[in-house]
Amino acid sequence: MLTQNVNGLGSDEAERDAWFQSFRMTDRHGRQDVVLLQETHVEAAHVHKVETGHAARWGFRSGPGCPPLSFWAPAANGKGGVGILIDPYGAFTKVEPYAEAEWSPHFIAVTGQLEGQQLIVVNIYATHPPALREPFFRRLISLRFPAGVRVAVGGDFNSTLDPVADSSYVRPNNQHVSQALKDVVAHWGLIDPVALNRPSSWTTQALDLHRQTTHTYHYNVTGRGTASSRLDRWYVTPQMLEWVASIETEDAGPWSDHKGVKMHLISPTDPIRVRKPARVYPVPRYAEKAVRLHTEATLQAFGARVEVEQRTAADWAAEWDLLKTEIVKMTLKVKKERRRAARGGLQQKLKRLLAQQQRYHEEDRGVLGSVASITDLLDALTLEDVAGPTRGARIRRAIADCKRDLAEMKQRRFFREQSHWTGKTTKQMFRRVSAKHADNTVRRLVLTQ
Repeated sequence: MLTQNVNGLGSDEAERDAWFQSFRMTDRHGRQDVVLLQETHVEAAHVHKVETGHAARWGFRSGPGCPPLSFWAPAANGKGGVGILIDPYGAFTKVEPYAEAEWSPHFIAVTGQLEGQQLIVVNIYATHPPALREPFFRRLISLRFPAGVRVAVGGDFNSTLDPVADSSYVRPNNQHVSQALKDVVAHWGLIDPVALNRPSSWTTQALDLHRQTTHTYHYNVTGRGTASSRLDRWYVTPQMLEWVASIETEDAGPWSDHKGVKMHLISPTDPIRVRKPARVYPVPRYAEKAVRLHTEATLQAFGARVEVEQRTAADWAAEWDLLKTEIVKMTLKVKKERRRAARGGLQQKLKRLLAQQQRYHEEDRGVLGSVASITDLLDALTLEDVAGPTRGARIRRAIADCKRDLAEMKQRRFFREQSHWTGKTTKQMFRRVSAKHADNTVRRLVLTQ
């Protein structure tokens, strides 16, 4: 589940499509089943257009009789606006509006089924001025949730609750801390998973690292330089806390002044999955030559040992069995290396950029360099043609560009795979619409009079 302040969902169709495509990206944890958007700036007259555009990205229609894949609370006079996007192939199903009478440019909620149990997802975008923000939070206290139901609340709260850990700069009169939000959190019985794991006291280095990994908004303070705050975050009810595996921030694919916050969920009753053994043969074409050379060299070395060493037949039989095992391991390793080399394009570039960004943050904290960091610095020389006032800004821009290029490449591959040619099978189609872990009922047509 991802929450992202988009600061306007694109000024034209191309930028909007770039946002939608970025939300379809998968990571090592899998899909983004639910995406919360704040500051969409989508007016009521344009809701149908963005709703149709998001559904079309997944190959679905929108309208009467079609399952809703997005929910929108339009902006007012070009300000605010919130939305919730649903992955039609994700684990969050049977989604419908919740507390629709309370929807506004700053609040939207839906309910659905996650692993067969009800889950309510709330998206909040609070305004920045305290005179408007505090009454908005107080109005939310009247909203009730069913007892025992799992609730996840995410969004851009434009305020903090911990002036030390949530903000690197304390404003005069401490106006950034919201008492009304504290009341909402207490009334709804919410828990901040990130704050739950904080230590009772901070060292300077630990506090800097915490701010670096959790803060989502960076800004300049006159006379003080750059500051940051943790404005975007997730809250959950105690019933939902056991589902939370981790929470991390990520740079958006398209440009935004806020980082996204991703909450990874794992069912506590998730069944154990048995991993299938990797297939050794046949070797893919891109690795045939490398595997053959390694295998021949291994066999030649073994033959040389047989000629020199004096051992019994039983010993050599045991050595031969061990050799076959080593050849299998070597073959799998070579296949993996060649596969990575064959993919040595945008994915490897993104990995190097993320390593550069990590090294950049380590330098800010005064961490001494290593051999690996020297490689990162050499890779950073390629960023000179990327626009940006600082090295950190250039890295962030390069990461955003790389993610956008990856999304475009994935979209082109999708269209290429869906194109028809003589002899094409239905393998690709059924791979995308598989319901292996969901509804396995096979429908049948009944002829009626």
